[in-house]
Amino acid sequence: VRALLHVTPSQVQFGSVEAKKQPSRNVIVVNNRTGGVKVNVTGAAVDDSGFDADVVTIEQGRRYQVTITVKPEASAGPRDAVLTLETSDPEFPTLKVPVRANIS
Repeated sequence: VRALLHVTPSQVQFGSVEAKKQPSRNVIVVNNRTGGVKVNVTGAAVDDSGFDADVVTIEQGRRYQVTITVKPEASAGPRDAVLTLETSDPEFPTLKVPVRANIS
């Protein structure tokens, strides 16, 4: 059974990274609904000010790429944050993805 809204990967792992290099990771959101039902990703945010999140439409209503970037001014240390995706899907208005990093 395929999820109606699928996020790949299910968690974001940066590992050990340097903030000044502004590393980024991507997640892909895929709408698997049938019958031409479109679902839009309307917003993305990480609950840690050391990260930015941007949504890029790959295929309107079907596929989106979300890029999570470590900000250059992010303070050093381990991070355990959550990426929240907002969608137009009434069943899944928000999707949450763990974000982990060890910033130096």
